[in-house]
Order: sequence, then structure tokens, then C-alpha cells
Amino acid sequence: MVAWRFVKRWRLRAKKFLPFLLLCTGLFSQVSMLNVLKRAVAAVVLEEDKGNQVMFLQIDNVKEGYVSSQTYSLKAYQDYTIYAIGDSDRIADIDMEVFDDNGNSVGEDDDASNVAIVNLTPKWAASFKIKVKPYQMKSGAADGFYGIIVVRRD
Repeated sequence: MVAWRFVKRWRLRAKKFLPFLLLCTGLFSQVSMLNVLKRAVAAVVLEEDKGNQVMFLQIDNVKEGYVSSQTYSLKAYQDYTIYAIGDSDRIADIDMEVFDDNGNSVGEDDDASNVAIVNLTPKWAASFKIKVKPYQMKSGAADGFYGIIVVRRD
């Protein structure tokens, strides 16, 4: 019974405190993910307008000099396009490399843009590791948001 009273009191306090907390985090936030979210949604719309199926979308943060990775299962003999989209406010150049379940590189994009695209057709079903690295940040930026999109081309 004592625990239930504590939970009720905490909920009442949290309801009063939450708007203040949201206001403060908005005032002091350093980086917005809205830019990369808009760009990712635009890519999703373009792919779905072509009749392709978006299988995965994730927004994440990566620091300069670090590599971020995500593992995703792909089916055999299906065509896929994988995007890594950097936020245009902080990431000047983003690179991506995709590895099969044996650690072999099966595709990469290391051009000088903040959108990386890899097309692949796996010969077997497996988990593929997608590695994303901000090759160049904009002046003064130490980190930035990026989006990974996995599309099955139908």
C-alpha cells in the first residue's frame, strides 16, 4: 500500500514537472534531428512512389571520428538499396560500408557527399552489418544525426 501511494504522488509531481522539463530541453538542446528526419522522410516517399518497400528506418547520432553500426537481416536474391543520410547542418560528408555475415565488404559509398547509397543483392539470407562514419563534419561540429534506410526494391 505504501508503494502505491508513492507511485500516485510521483505521477502527480511528474505531470506538473513534465511541461517544465520539455520546455527546458527545448531551450537548451544543441542539435535538432528535424533536418535529417525530413530528409529521411523525403527518401522514403521517393522510394515508396517507385513501388519499393521501406524495410527499416533509424535515426541516430554519431560523433566525429567514430563509426556507428547497425545489423539488419536481408533475404537472398532480393534487390536492396541502403541509404545513410547525414544531417546537412553538421555532417558534410558521410561514408557507409556494408559487410556480410563473414565480415566481407559487399558494398560501400565513400564519395564526398552527406548521402551514402549502397545497392546490393545478397546471394544468401544473412545478417548484414551497416557501418556509418562521418568522414567530415562541418566547422565546429563534434557530432550529428544521420538516418539509415533499408529499401527492398520490388
